[in-house]
Amino acid sequence: MKHAFITTLSITGVCLIFAGCATPPPPQRITTGGPEALTTRGLDMQDLMDTAQRATRELLVAPAITQFKAQNGRLPRLDVGKISNNTRERITIEQVSERIMEALLDSELVTLVAHDSGAKTASALDDFLGDKKINLADQADFYLEGTILGQTVTQGRMLENNYSFMLRLNDRNRSQVWKRTLDITKPGRR
Repeated sequence: MKHAFITTLSITGVCLIFAGCATPPPPQRITTGGPEALTTRGLDMQDLMDTAQRATRELLVAPAITQFKAQNGRLPRLDVGKISNNTRERITIEQVSERIMEALLDSELVTLVAHDSGAKTASALDDFLGDKKINLADQADFYLEGTILGQTVTQGRMLENNYSFMLRLNDRNRSQVWKRTLDITKPGRR
């Protein structure tokens, strides 16, 4: 009886050792921000995607944008400026601003001012060939900029990270014509 128990225990131990040495499953692709994606106490990809989408949706229904074409006979020219990260987290700001620009372009309700080197070179060549001193085509009708703020609140072992995406749209006269704050709250434990 004692011998059978030791044999069973030995076999179980060997099986556990082999199970512990098993090869981990191969990596797989998941949908970014999907149900399989990791959610963190800080800002994650899904938060950035949702915020960019919400901000764009709300910006495109602002009266300054919706009434511009009727008043001026053309689509408004929009320049997406700096979005500052004033949180403790490392955020790649381009994850927000680039997604906002993609959604704005897809809407076909605005024209974006280009900042890449090809656009600047073409604009400078046009200015030179046309003997222009100022290129009015590069001027935007509106400037979108913003700030991301973060705050952590604790109570006992509970932790709450709050993030505010504060966006504003200014016109050429430096008047604010639209402003929106989008908040994200992530709970956790210390």
